[in-house]
Amino acid sequence: KFKSIGKDFNNAKATFSQNPNKAISTGTFTNVTTLTYLTFFQTEESKESVKLSGDWSLKNNVVTITSDGVSIDYIIIDFTGNTLKLKYEYDEVVEVIIGYSGQAKAEVYITVTK
Repeated sequence: KFKSIGKDFNNAKATFSQNPNKAISTGTFTNVTTLTYLTFFQTEESKESVKLSGDWSLKNNVVTITSDGVSIDYIIIDFTGNTLKLKYEYDEVVEVIIGYSGQAKAEVYITVTK
């Protein structure tokens, strides 16, 4: 089981502008990742940059942000005036323990508040 939660958001900010459609994010946060496998348990904390930057487009209920040729689709799960809740599916091969890798699949939820 793989679990990751953000904490200690420091000046985390995401700005969406129009004409041109640009998303710019700044700030950092601490990512707390916990891996549990049978009797093995490992927790690791890492400082991360807020990564929600690039050209954006909107189609139906999906915001696509493209940066350096890589596009990520964020599904809008809620939008109420001051709050935007997004979800994207993460699927990547990651190193779990030195020399061992695994497939990490997750649903990532992001809440942006005005």
